[in-house]
This record gives sequence, structure tokens and C-alpha cells, in this order.
Amino acid sequence: MARRIGLRPASRRILHNGPIECRFLEIPIGAAPAGEAGPGWRKPSDEAAGFARRLRRNRKRLEPWARAEGLTCWRLYDADIPEFNLAVDLYGGAARVEEYEAPAKVDPDAAERRLRDALLVVPEVLGIDPAEVVLRVRPRRPEAGQHARRATAAGSGR
Repeated sequence: MARRIGLRPASRRILHNGPIECRFLEIPIGAAPAGEAGPGWRKPSDEAAGFARRLRRNRKRLEPWARAEGLTCWRLYDADIPEFNLAVDLYGGAARVEEYEAPAKVDPDAAERRLRDALLVVPEVLGIDPAEVVLRVRPRRPEAGQHARRATAAGSGR
């Protein structure tokens, strides 16, 4: 977690909460250095520009359809760009970002960076408060557990 927040601790201490090893990090918070708007984790990478363009294009194309149909909940994006393996659903004034678990061949750090980029770009493109964006992670199920057959009732003929 210490690496994910993007700030450097001034000191670190290892503590134990019963048998659980914990780390106490002292992180000084102050003004951002000159010429910097904030930590790097608050800025989308260059890769996110393509994702933002796709969201804008999809919204421009699908929003009139959704309005004409009287829909308030609809899917804006569904893994159109292979690098951004997620879905974005709109629910009134909120959005749900659903991450599909990355295949084993994808670098976990790259997948995490892309998800972080998506969570920064979605509220900006949709003009909503970042607190209105919900994240859901869909883990990959084992092949056998994907679609299990239900037992049939006796005499149902199925």
C-alpha cells in the first residue's frame, strides 16, 4: 500500500497487532513542489488520452439514443480498447467502473496503472464528482465454475 499512495514516508516502524505485522508510516503532507500539481498517481498517463477520447465518442453517440429510449442506466464502454479491460456503466448521475481481471500475460503493474487512469478519467469526461464513481472488480472464475448446470427436477423432461 505504501507504494500505491505515491508519497514517500519520512519514517517507517514495524508494529505488531497481535500476530499481524503492521507498518506505521509517517508521511509529511505539505504544499506541492513548484511546477507540480500533485503526486504522480493523481495524473493520468499518456495512454489514458485514447481511453478518454473513446469515452467521449461513445457518449456522444449513445447519449441521444439513451435519452430517446428514456434510459437512465446504460453501458457507455465495454472493453473497446484491449488495454483498458473494463466496463463503464452510467446510473443516473453516477458511474460504475467494472474491471475484468487481467489475463496472466498482462503485467499486473500496467493493469493497475490503467485502472487508476480510468478512475481519474471517468469523472472528468462525464463531469461527475469522483465520489460518484464506484469500482467493482470481477475475478476470473475457474473453467469448471463458470456456468454450472443446475440439477433438473424429476419428471420435468429436461
